[in-house]
Amino acid sequence: MSTLYYFVNGLDVSKEIQAKSMTANDRITDNPDTAFFVMVDPDNEPFPGNTVDIYLDDSSQSIFSGIINSIAIQTKSPGKKIYSISCSDYMRYFDRRLVVEAFATDRTVNQIIQTIVDDYTDPAIGFTTTNVDAPFTLLQPVVFNYRLPSEALRELAETIGWFWYIDKDKDIHFKQQELIFASTELNDSLLKTKANQFKISVDFNQVRNRIFVRGGYNKSNEITENITQPSGARLWRISYKPHDLSLTVNSVVKTVGEENVDSAAAFDYLYNFYEKTLTATGSESTPARGVTIAMTYKFEIPLLARVDSHESQTLIADTEGGDGLYEYVYKDTTLTERAWVFRRADLELQKNAWPRIRGSFVTHDIGFNAGESLVVNVTDNTYNGTYIIQQVTTESLGASNLRYQVEFEGQWHG
Repeated sequence: MSTLYYFVNGLDVSKEIQAKSMTANDRITDNPDTAFFVMVDPDNEPFPGNTVDIYLDDSSQSIFSGIINSIAIQTKSPGKKIYSISCSDYMRYFDRRLVVEAFATDRTVNQIIQTIVDDYTDPAIGFTTTNVDAPFTLLQPVVFNYRLPSEALRELAETIGWFWYIDKDKDIHFKQQELIFASTELNDSLLKTKANQFKISVDFNQVRNRIFVRGGYNKSNEITENITQPSGARLWRISYKPHDLSLTVNSVVKTVGEENVDSAAAFDYLYNFYEKTLTATGSESTPARGVTIAMTYKFEIPLLARVDSHESQTLIADTEGGDGLYEYVYKDTTLTERAWVFRRADLELQKNAWPRIRGSFVTHDIGFNAGESLVVNVTDNTYNGTYIIQQVTTESLGASNLRYQVEFEGQWHG
């Protein structure tokens, strides 16, 4: 028969735990793991900040590891107290400091995360990066301005469409969702012997299988725009908002400044970027009729991308009818390179092209962990596939009997 053990600050307090009082939540990403239990008249008074370890039989079957966050004390009679104890994982320790740093595009994601751990977490706590495996650079510089380390990692994960969490050994996992090893299968046999209350739901509401991304602007190659001078003109229209403008009048080079920025006295001509005009200054004579005014400049090209998931469109068409097309536009003017715009479009498509699946089941069998993959392969279930376990809730039923509710989520590819 299995035995449930509780340790507070390294001391075995298992005999002081009230029966059926323990619940624990094992979650992924930036949602911290939590636990709750009740101690009755303990020999050593617990305090916030004490470490807590709960496991079944031995430490290899860990249910929870973390620290006490808060304690509610009830006095039942003189000399007898009941302590209701709430705990969270080591995320609180991870977020003791704030990240203030800019990372250029020559830094890999691995290096960024290692710098955050080395420079912005307490070395005495001992966070590690054994399960961080993202040895590539980002398309954009990354700037963290007084961000919690957990917020910084969440932003990195969202940028590239990955996910992360800190395990019970304080090791950081930073993973690509589609490459997670499928270690457990929920099938007919398991439902007959070890699992029940199997539920699954599908949500088509967020499906976006054609993505448009509207980024910032890039500069074109140089163009030359020629104007034939009409009689007496001192102001001319420019076709585009000009950058790096140079000018000749009748093949003679003229100096050009920016209106409302530069002094008219210092230049022959001034251009207005927003109004797209060129004006002769007071010191410049009016060009003669028929003279060629040649403006050479670059102009802004809007950065646009469109990507499609034709597989998703086919699935939706087969399910709903029509062409199955759902469009979405994403705007971010900080995307100033073509590669960045297409990368963002690919990420939005990756996250949203397919219907979302959410499911759960109950079991008394240990062995399911948040962050692992779950293959659902159940007869007559339309939505079989590979999903990610999002949360495992453990509940004590008395003695060492435990009940696990497993919640999973992911994309359905038909």
